[in-house]
Amino acid sequence: MNMKFLVLVLFVNFIACFEHSKQSDFIDQSRYFYWEDMTNSAKDSVLSLLSTNDNVLIYHQGNRQLSDNEETFSLLDSIQNWHNKPKELYFYVFNTICENSDGAVSELLGIHCVNVVLNNPNYVLNYFKENKSIERLYATLMGSEFYFKEGGTSMMKYNYTEFKNMIEARVNSDNESIKKELYSLIEMTMSDMN
Repeated sequence: MNMKFLVLVLFVNFIACFEHSKQSDFIDQSRYFYWEDMTNSAKDSVLSLLSTNDNVLIYHQGNRQLSDNEETFSLLDSIQNWHNKPKELYFYVFNTICENSDGAVSELLGIHCVNVVLNNPNYVLNYFKENKSIERLYATLMGSEFYFKEGGTSMMKYNYTEFKNMIEARVNSDNESIKKELYSLIEMTMSDMN
């Protein structure tokens, strides 16, 4: 089944790239594909995959509201672990959650943003190049969580220095400037909380 999944994901990415390359406003993202760039038929193929988590599908279809409950916690845990899953969908759904959350759910998102970035830093940073509002949102959520981690009140696994060291070891040179921009935004958030 894993081989079938791999072939399907490669096919979906090929179709998305081919369809997107025909558009006049093509942005050079030759190594990265995002949900927003995919054709409707490619999206339908991803949504029909057996490996897509039911919680992710239910939220994506608009059949679940975010709240401070076990369903939301399960959804967030599913999304941050997108290995062998359709990352285009999972990343899109997570970004939607970040944009639409408030209150108690927002307080949970800093840790999850860190995990999503660490999951595939080049993929996320490349997305930030064209999506500044999402970059600022992640930076605010992560900066707040790092602030609390430094103060000893966060259960996050990594502190800011450890996070930066992991990112430094994995980021491609073409994402160097956006990485520095993200660091600056995170540090500004941490400073503003003092």
